[in-house]
Amino acid sequence: DNIEKGEELINNDLNINASGNGYCLGIYTASNNQLDINGNVTMKGKDGSWGIDNHDTSMPNDAGHYSISGIYAGSDYSLQRGSLININGNVDLAVNGTGVLANGGFATVNINGGGTINIKKNEETAHYAIDAESATVNMNMNDERTAAGNNKVNITGNIGVLNGAVHQNEPNKHSIVNLGLSTADSTLHGVVVNNFTQENINMGFNGTANFYISNGATWTNEAWGLPTAGDVGKLFTGSIVEKLVGGNDKAHAGVIIQKDNNPLTINNY
Repeated sequence: DNIEKGEELINNDLNINASGNGYCLGIYTASNNQLDINGNVTMKGKDGSWGIDNHDTSMPNDAGHYSISGIYAGSDYSLQRGSLININGNVDLAVNGTGVLANGGFATVNINGGGTINIKKNEETAHYAIDAESATVNMNMNDERTAAGNNKVNITGNIGVLNGAVHQNEPNKHSIVNLGLSTADSTLHGVVVNNFTQENINMGFNGTANFYISNGATWTNEAWGLPTAGDVGKLFTGSIVEKLVGGNDKAHAGVIIQKDNNPLTINNY
C-alpha cells in the first residue's frame, strides 16, 4: 500500500459560496486524501438563500445528485481509493441540490458536530440531504459510531444509501449512513432511499441507514421531493432503516411521524 496520502488541516471556520451552471461543489476531496476542519462550515447565501447553487442545471432524474453537492468525498477509480473529510464542528448548509455525498472506495464524511442541512424540494431531479454510495457518512455520532452525539441536528431532505457505485471492481460493498438525533429540537424531514436491486445484493452490495433518535427528537417520514426516478436501481417503495435506536425509556424516547404513503421498514430495533 504505497499510495501517497495527502492531508490538509484547517483550524478555522469556513464560509463557502459557489454558484454556476452544471457541476457545482462546495468542498471536494478524492483519492487517498484527508481533509480535517477544526471549525464550523457554513454554505448559505444572503438572507439564507442557497449557498451552493447551479441554478437547476443538474442532469435529469437519478444522475442529478452528482452534479451539485455541498460536501463531496469521492474516490479515485484508477486506485479504487476514497477520501476522508472530518468536520469537527457544526455545519449550516443550504444547497440547491445534494448536501453531503460520499461516493466510492470507502470514502467517508464525518460531521462530528451537528447543525443544519437544507436542500431544495425538487420534483424533477433526485437530490439528498445526505447520500452514501459504497461509502459512509456519519453525523452527530460518538467516536465508536454506536450512539448519537449531543448536538442539535436539523435536516430537510431525503437520506440516500444508493447503488450508484456498484461495479465489479468496487472494493467497498457497503453504503452506510449513521445519523444521531438526540435533542428535543433535532429534526429530520425526509425519507430513506435504498435503491439496491436484487442483482446488486447478489453481488454482495447493500445499503444501511442506522438512526439514533431520542430525547424528543423528531423524524417526519415524508418524501422531500423526488426520492428516485428508478434510472439505475429500484423505485422507491418506502423508507428502510437497518437499525433504529431510541431512548432508554419512554421519557427519553424519540418521535417518528409517519406521513409518507409508502410503508416504513425497520429491520432492527
